[in-house]
Amino acid sequence: MNLNLASIVDEFTTDTVTLRHYDAATMGVNGKLSARNYTDTANVKVVIQPVAGRDWLREPEGFRATEQVSIWSSTQLANGDLIYLPSDETRYEIEGLVEWNKLGNFWKALARKLPQDEHAGESF
Repeated sequence: MNLNLASIVDEFTTDTVTLRHYDAATMGVNGKLSARNYTDTANVKVVIQPVAGRDWLREPEGFRATEQVSIWSSTQLANGDLIYLPSDETRYEIEGLVEWNKLGNFWKALARKLPQDEHAGESF
């Protein structure tokens, strides 16, 4: 049975963000990582909530020291994606992903808040 709950996730949308998806990293001839290409998608609807207790306990202890949120979206997300929230100029990096595409057609991600200076040279 395939449920489509994406419309419900969109119904509870709290924010519209910009999603930056990076291509896979490649090694150059000198053995160093080449610059990764990325694609920005604007106006992605998401629901941002505090991390639930069970999700928090699944994280390694080192990750528990950083501010994290749960991000729900009907747009496909991937580990390593950056999310930019323009309302308060906050950036998040997706570190954990649960795909509900077969049981609901939406994605739930755990993301950590990036310090203001991280990725500071990049424009969003």
